[in-house]
Amino acid sequence: LAAASMAQVHRARLADGREVAVKVRRPGIAARMEADMRILRQLAGIAEAHSPALRRLAPRAMIEELGRAILDELDFTQEGRNAERLAQDLAALDKVAVPGIHWDLSAPDLLVMDFVAGTAPRHPQALREAGIDPEAIAALGARLVLEMVLVNGRFHADPHPGNLLCQAPDRLVLIDLGSVGTISQRRRSEFLSFILALRGRDAAGVADTLATWSQTGDVPRERLLVASERLVERHGQGPLVLSAMVADFFPLLRHEGLVLPADLVLIFKAMVTMDGVLAAIAPGFDLSGALGAMRARLIASRMAELVRPDRIEALGLELARVAEQAPALMRAATRRLER
Repeated sequence: LAAASMAQVHRARLADGREVAVKVRRPGIAARMEADMRILRQLAGIAEAHSPALRRLAPRAMIEELGRAILDELDFTQEGRNAERLAQDLAALDKVAVPGIHWDLSAPDLLVMDFVAGTAPRHPQALREAGIDPEAIAALGARLVLEMVLVNGRFHADPHPGNLLCQAPDRLVLIDLGSVGTISQRRRSEFLSFILALRGRDAAGVADTLATWSQTGDVPRERLLVASERLVERHGQGPLVLSAMVADFFPLLRHEGLVLPADLVLIFKAMVTMDGVLAAIAPGFDLSGALGAMRARLIASRMAELVRPDRIEALGLELARVAEQAPALMRAATRRLER
């Protein structure tokens, strides 16, 4: 069914007649990939040692982040667990599916999953010929990537057309889940604030998020504001094309000496990849419409996280501790002011 650098996928049938897809790891590929990663780490170390400009981009941290994601794909049991977690996360989206895993037949170098037929989202005409609505798939894909990245915090890190299957009339199936990224609640809030500030033409809000993300901490506020105004001017209105925004965003970061945290690289990669898929099957599709439609859902998700019982209990304990210490702190502050 498929062949790539790491594995092949074959169609098979179980003894009870059920059709499955069998993913087989290529012999010797683990040692070759680990050797490649060692070379990349050495090159990143050389770059950091000899180039101040590259050092600011933290290439070693970036290589480590991407390397972990790539090497995770070598263990097919990890892919199986990813599939089950994503299926649970996306249970509320009845038009999104993940193939079931046959654990009794699987191993680190062999994964057996339900066979799923479908059409890859590469060309709108091919989708129409299969009875699939490209515009509906694009809308569903946009909702899916926002749900994964900004609500659940667990996302398919490589959602290219070969890892997606479309079924009539408007259903999506996620496959090849070896590379799944995670994003903390704090990062989700920051990413959402960045996008909403950009689309709201709020340059100060964009600058605030860039200041939070910058790992150097030595870029003057005025320069951040000027850079943010340029981003807002180019991408604050009209269709939101993530690939075009990122094409401006990363050179701007380099020019201003800003360094993004390594965990944001996978997020931008995943969202830009999915944005490219949606644009290919539904030219002119605007991701900002999906973002606007999900705004209330995203904010509600954030509020639900804040009022979780365990969070409230922790906050109550912290406030009690502060209240106990407040008199002593006030006396100490008064003495210091008097001196």
